[in-house]
Amino acid sequence: SVGDMNWVDSGQQGIQDGHFADDVNFELDPVMLPPNTAWLPPVRGNYPVDGATYKYKLDDTAPWIIPNLDGGVYVAKGNVVLYVTDSIKITQGSVRIAPDASLTVYMGGASASFGGQGVVNDSGLASKFTYYGLPSNTALKLSAAFVGVIYAPQAYFTLGGGGANTYDFVGQCFVHAAKMNGHYHFHFDEALKREVAPFGFVARAWAEL
Repeated sequence: SVGDMNWVDSGQQGIQDGHFADDVNFELDPVMLPPNTAWLPPVRGNYPVDGATYKYKLDDTAPWIIPNLDGGVYVAKGNVVLYVTDSIKITQGSVRIAPDASLTVYMGGASASFGGQGVVNDSGLASKFTYYGLPSNTALKLSAAFVGVIYAPQAYFTLGGGGANTYDFVGQCFVHAAKMNGHYHFHFDEALKREVAPFGFVARAWAEL
């Protein structure tokens, strides 16, 4: 069901008139790391925040690098940049972004998987979390809630195992291909139309699923 809220909530099937346009053709530029960046490894630990414990607690004091991200991350403040060189596999916990913070992730490994509680964006603004998949990133799996923007031109994007309500994926994605398995809801965040999308593309409500 694709259309406005009344169309979807009333149980209509298919695509509502005026809600599909096949008029976009462009090349997706490959992702490149920021040049001349002195990446630093964060200190692993047990960081309690609001009753949850995180493996990493990040701020904007440095651009961070982690080989394998396999635990919860709390982004405390500032515009945080994180480079993951090998893999992302979160099965418990979440990536949580504080209301006055943002997170940009550069993924260099082949595969990334977000499970557990997914990406918890306390601000509710998709523009506060951006995932960049480098050319080596060919697989991205999401089996939990997500609020953010994905730009991974070479990635096969799989979405599945959404929650009990309709708040599954909120934001925007640029990927090679996407597949939804079973129950999952995908919402384009219309606020992104006022943002400049990654690598100069103007954000608009376009998706090929």
